[in-house]
Amino acid sequence: MVIHNAHQPIHIVHKDHVLDAVIRNSEVIGEAANKLSPELINNNPDVPWRDDWH
Repeated sequence: MVIHNAHQPIHIVHKDHVLDAVIRNSEVIGEAANKLSPELINNNPDVPWRDDWH
């Protein structure tokens, strides 16, 4: 990688932190989605639930 100015390394680190945060948030959402109760799913038939979620 060629660094063109002193601000570039900070920008790259910031991008990595944002990407890490997005990945972690996706993991948390996925874990929560796997714990949905059958009652919640059954009480919300308008939501297009995937079969493998329940």
